[in-house]
This record gives sequence, C-alpha cells and structure tokens, in this order.
Amino acid sequence: MRKLLLEEGRLGRYFTYALGEIILVVIGILIALHVNNKNLEYKLKQEEIAILQSLLTDLKSAQNQSQRGIDNEDYALFVLNTLLKEKTERDDLLQEYNLDAVLYQAFWNFEVDVPVINTYSYIKSTGKQDHISNMEIRKRFNAIDMGINNLSFLIEDRAEVQQRRIDPVVIEQLNFVRLLKTDNPSLEMNLGDTNQFDLIVDNPIHRNMVAAKLELTQSVKNFRVQLARDIDMLVEMIEQELGDES
Repeated sequence: MRKLLLEEGRLGRYFTYALGEIILVVIGILIALHVNNKNLEYKLKQEEIAILQSLLTDLKSAQNQSQRGIDNEDYALFVLNTLLKEKTERDDLLQEYNLDAVLYQAFWNFEVDVPVINTYSYIKSTGKQDHISNMEIRKRFNAIDMGINNLSFLIEDRAEVQQRRIDPVVIEQLNFVRLLKTDNPSLEMNLGDTNQFDLIVDNPIHRNMVAAKLELTQSVKNFRVQLARDIDMLVEMIEQELGDES
C-alpha cells in the first residue's frame, strides 16, 4: 500500500497511512506492557498473600508459645511468692505440694523458651519483607522482632543470675538428687535424707536469692504479656488484610 501510494505520488495519504501504522504499533506495545504489568502485579499480590498466610501460621504458633511461657512464669511467681511468705501461711499453701518439687522450681528451674516466627526471619534474610504492601503490618513485625530479641536478653540476664548466684547454693546446700527425682520420676536413685526445707527458705541469703529471682521473673512475665498482646494484634491485622484480598 505504501509503495502504491508513492508510485501515485499521493504523499499525504502515504504519510497518513505510515502514521496510522506507527500508532497501531505503539498501541499494541502499550497494551502488551499493560497486560505484562497486570500479570506482574497479580504475581506479586499472590506472593504477598502466600507470605502473609505463612506468617499468620507462624504467629498463631507464637501465640501458643507465648501463652505457655506466661503460664510457666505465673507458676514460678506463685512458688517464689509462696516461699517468701510467713512460715504458717507458707505451710498452709504448701500442704498440697511436694516440697522437693517446690524447691526444684524455686532454686533450679526457669522458663527459657521465646516465641519463634521462622517465616519472618526468612523473608528478612531474603529481602522479601518489601513484598508486604501494608506498611503498618511491616512496622509491627519489626516491633515484634525487636521485642523477641529483648525478651531473649532478659532471659539471658535471669540465667546469668541463676548460674552465678543460685546454682552454687543448689549444689552445695540442697539435696539435688531429690530435686532431680521430682523432675524425672523414672530415675532410680537413692534420695537420701529429706531436705531441710525451712532451714533453706528461712536463711536470709536464700530468701534474697528467691526475691531476686522473683523480681527477674516478674520482669520477664511482664515482657511476655506485652509481646503476646502485640502478636494478637498483628494476627488480627493480617486476618483482616487477607480477608480484604479474598
């Protein structure tokens, strides 16, 4: 057609026809780019949904971990508080408990687990946190990540006090064989004499140790509670985000 128009000398029609072809090509390219962008947006959105679903699964597991941690801290606080009460009140509270088990909890045991969110660690290491379009969700994940790190530091501080101050007392002044039996009843061993319970818990140094562990445990529990609230809130946000996408 272009050759025929040139041969006939119809330059105006030739340029109009050529311009039309160019416009059609440009329109075709724009349509292709638009379709490609839409496909890319859809792919990124599907990837974001998959990431959020995986994060939600981890967060719900972290909720259970948090509650177990809080329950264990509550039991530890109950035991430690009980040991610091007056003897008559303490004896009344401890009638239904195995005294060796109480001493084991007070002088040896403590909760060390922290919530784990594996998916978030993975997307951070791969740079995929940018795939989460909701900035508030990303911000809260960063806050929870920092909270978990801070909780780990608090637990390490408590462990250091335990190892440096309390463990030597357990080894040197308590019948640890009896305490160990309460934690693992299947063990066969000579338990030896009954622990001198009152002598241990009425000793001022021992009471100070219990009080120090009580203070550290209360701090850890408070931090666990706040972290659990943050996790609960983020679960709600992600569920709403996924609901809006469905």
